[in-house]
Amino acid sequence: FADPRKGVACAAGLYLSGFFGFPMCCFHFVIDSHVPGGIQAGVERMFTSMLSLFLFHSGAQVRLGIMGPSNACASLAQVFIDIEMAEMMDAFLQGIEVTAETIAEDLIKSVGSGGTFLDQDHSAEHFRSEMWLPRVFKRSNPQGKVGVDLDKSLELAKERLRAALLEPVARPLSEDQEKEIDRILASATKAIVG
Repeated sequence: FADPRKGVACAAGLYLSGFFGFPMCCFHFVIDSHVPGGIQAGVERMFTSMLSLFLFHSGAQVRLGIMGPSNACASLAQVFIDIEMAEMMDAFLQGIEVTAETIAEDLIKSVGSGGTFLDQDHSAEHFRSEMWLPRVFKRSNPQGKVGVDLDKSLELAKERLRAALLEPVARPLSEDQEKEIDRILASATKAIVG
């Protein structure tokens, strides 16, 4: 599933479909790793997702939490890692907003060469929208522990999973609607099974 040659074949199919004028739908790029949060899972998910963006010029179809081999595994913790990765790609795809407000030409002139923007209201108003702040991945210094695996992404993803599982679940259907669905299913089952 994560074979780079699959991406080459997909690109060839995409260009052939354009040449012959028939549609080709985007297909899912998935991963072969069966270990959530591992190096292989991260590399394969990012590679195949970015390849999907490159080939199809549209949103990547990340199969949240679905893992290999052959889609035989799934991980709820990996779902949160995949969400973080998708948010990272989305932040990249947003690009840079260029307006009179974001350029702040007058402010640049007033601060001048050698000045600082850190104490300016404009910086305080805009810097958070220009930064992507991860919730699972961490940006921290190793604090002298070179060579020690300090990656806590999987543990943080599991914490987010536990918090999500503890949240109350909204009931999108009324009790009467749920009973009606149960009645329809029972009727269909009886008709099929006999």
